[in-house]
Amino acid sequence: MLLFYCDNTMQIVIHTANMIERDWRNKTQAVFKTGRLLKKSQPSPLATCAFERDLIDYLQNYENHSEITNRISQYDFTRVRGVLIGSVPGKFSGPNKNKWGHLRLRAVLRQQVELSKECTHGSKIICQISSVGSLGKNSQDWLRGEFEASLNTHRNSNYMNSNKADFCVIYPTAENVRTSYDGWSMGGSLPFRTTSYNKQAHYFNPLLHSWQAVKSGRERAMPHIKTFARVTSRDDGDYLSWFLLTSANLSKPAWGEMKGTEFSIQSYELGVLIFPGLFEDLSESEGESLQVFMMNTTLDEPYPEPRCLELENASVNTGKESSVENSGPQHGVGVVTVRLPYDLPLKRYDFSRDCVWLSGKYFPGMDDFGYSLEK
Repeated sequence: MLLFYCDNTMQIVIHTANMIERDWRNKTQAVFKTGRLLKKSQPSPLATCAFERDLIDYLQNYENHSEITNRISQYDFTRVRGVLIGSVPGKFSGPNKNKWGHLRLRAVLRQQVELSKECTHGSKIICQISSVGSLGKNSQDWLRGEFEASLNTHRNSNYMNSNKADFCVIYPTAENVRTSYDGWSMGGSLPFRTTSYNKQAHYFNPLLHSWQAVKSGRERAMPHIKTFARVTSRDDGDYLSWFLLTSANLSKPAWGEMKGTEFSIQSYELGVLIFPGLFEDLSESEGESLQVFMMNTTLDEPYPEPRCLELENASVNTGKESSVENSGPQHGVGVVTVRLPYDLPLKRYDFSRDCVWLSGKYFPGMDDFGYSLEK
């Protein structure tokens, strides 16, 4: 969404909801928005930062884009914190493969995201989605092959024994759907075909975790949101090496698939990636680099602090008055909080009672509205 205001500012809003009332009422969604962007002091047809360049490149893949891209190029995007990860339909080869889909994410993670010492072991790659496509008969066909390889990439992966994170998927159970605010009707927004599931259940089931969101206050609000993250849980909180909010569900058409030397994508998708390095601005007073951590925030813990880290003579900025006392010279430590839509630790499916929600399949029981599914 592009918002142009009467005071000649503009704002970019990227959200996971469709523009229909029910999507905004009882579902878990998310919004990324920039601040109000000013016009450039000196008009320039050339992009002045990566965010502007990537946004215009994405929009240029739509028809009749000239008017809107020309208008966008008048604004200053240099203060936007985020990296666009987009998908556009097409077949790509050579360097163009790295412009879109999961290969774009892989390239950004390799070039820009360095894991901190605290996040090199015991991490999880968490794919939280609302739809699952046909992923192939074998795990290495796509999901645990090229796709997982992209999500496990980081700047220091070449010399840290790869530090491969556990791969996890969050997708609602049938019971999650039945007890949701919208009851069984919510299932229409969670498309996962039985035929696709049956082909991949043998390797997909061990990855599955149910929708649990008590700490975030979203337990009965089923997810239409899609997020991907690398998370490391410690005694003092949950650390995020990176976090991606996107329209892309778990499917080859959305993320792309290697076919020989070509990379094929079938749909338009757009997301925003954030990671600690985007917030490591130089201190105005001391000229020192700010050490930044991204941490999960919950209703019970709105201002997490990295208490267990070895931060000698550090002052912690969490948005509230710090509880860390120091007597020596200080260097800056910042905490960027991200409200994950689900609870940690994750809850793995118990297949003795949990059933994967599948479109068009019968599940027993009535919802809160007295409705049941037809056999």
